[in-house]
Amino acid sequence: MTCRRPGCGYEFCWIRLGTWRPHDLVRCSTYSVSEANKDASHESKALVERYMFHQDRFKAYQESLRLEQALKPQMHMKVEKMKALEMNRFEAETPRQAWETLLKCRRMLMWTFVFAYFLKNENEHVGHGSNRNYM
Repeated sequence: MTCRRPGCGYEFCWIRLGTWRPHDLVRCSTYSVSEANKDASHESKALVERYMFHQDRFKAYQESLRLEQALKPQMHMKVEKMKALEMNRFEAETPRQAWETLLKCRRMLMWTFVFAYFLKNENEHVGHGSNRNYM
């Protein structure tokens, strides 16, 4: 996110709740056990942190999906205006197709965090994190 207030322009990562720079998508979307939680005495705390990590990211994508679905009426109005301007069908339908593709991608990314939560820890980085980097 970028602050739109004139003269500000601060860049903010809404997933990590911190500054965007330096930003690393792998760090934002891959769970790692903190040093304090590596011993057995803190196992339950680590399990809760791991659950919360995946739940927070799932909810963030879920909220993004909800907000984008709310844009449907505006998108349809723009498509109708484009058709009224006698644009060809392909040009007029492009925003709708892009919107539908965006919704599918958001939904798929949202559910990857449920999948990642149930992966065994030794497989998590190889199977989930590295694949999501390509999306």
